[in-house]
Amino acid sequence: MSSTGEGMALRFTVWNPLRACRREVTFVRGCLMNNSSRIDGLKERIRAIPIVGPGLRYLYSWATLPAKVRQILDALHLHSTTKDTVRESTYIGNYKALTRTALGQKIVLDTRDVSITPHIILDGWWEISVSRFFLNLLTEGMTVVELGANVGYYTLLAASRIGTKGKVFAFEPNPDLFEILHVNMEINGFLERTELVNKAAMHRSEPVTLHRMQRHLASASVGRPSEDLLIRWRDRVEPIIVQAISLDEFFKNRNVEINVMKIDAEGSEPYIFAGMSGTLESNPDMSIICEFNRDAITWANANPADFLENLARSGFSLMYIDYDSRPVEASIEELLDFGFCELYLKKARS
Repeated sequence: MSSTGEGMALRFTVWNPLRACRREVTFVRGCLMNNSSRIDGLKERIRAIPIVGPGLRYLYSWATLPAKVRQILDALHLHSTTKDTVRESTYIGNYKALTRTALGQKIVLDTRDVSITPHIILDGWWEISVSRFFLNLLTEGMTVVELGANVGYYTLLAASRIGTKGKVFAFEPNPDLFEILHVNMEINGFLERTELVNKAAMHRSEPVTLHRMQRHLASASVGRPSEDLLIRWRDRVEPIIVQAISLDEFFKNRNVEINVMKIDAEGSEPYIFAGMSGTLESNPDMSIICEFNRDAITWANANPADFLENLARSGFSLMYIDYDSRPVEASIEELLDFGFCELYLKKARS
């Protein structure tokens, strides 16, 4: 540590995987100073931080850092630009590429996908405003449920943040994506802190038809997309039979307290909520991020307006996550007019 005119300053070096370089960081009176530019909002003093190297964010070493340090290092990456960054990725065969998220986790992606893969390979992010909001909900030791995990991008973010004392339950019905999901947890050392479920979350346990697309691998749905969309997207649907399960049945007798749930099920959301009434009752303080896709819900033979009205009647405040990662209150009419957004659902404390 060295003394400055304003008080004590602490300088240390971190490995920045976003820019593949070492970066000197200085704390002055608990405020982060990065290359002489201040990142606001980090006000607490830091007593001591060791010098760390390339292994910082990978495998189990990340979970051993104090929570405040992890939040500050995340802020470094959240405030970094990717425009002048050369990102590294490797084609490993069989339509698979290996790269890293912007926060450093290794991730395998399907190169045929045009929905998620290009963004993560070039930017390291998918849905950056939602990613920021999601990360801010998580702390060490939490239990997280993710429905529609795809290849595990959000699963990796959650598993990194909740540490060895937390747990992530990730559901993905598409068998091909589920295999990649498993690989991504394994290569990051997260199998022990995750439980991966190759089923669709629905209102009851039974076989269902999943309509998966050949190019847009993040858009598989129990409802068949419209022909207009398939023509516009130049895509084709392959129906497969997968097993579904309700969350009430899955968590029955498990005695699990769920802190955060993320739902991205391409129109299955009304059925998921119908099958987790007991889970909601047992976890009244749970925070939920839920995709609202008016058209996909309609394709799944459900009513988008009824879905939103049922959420409001259940005691949820209806908010959406804006581009600045802030929850904004909205009426049912406004959400229906949006057509697509990420909802943030939280019940008011009585």
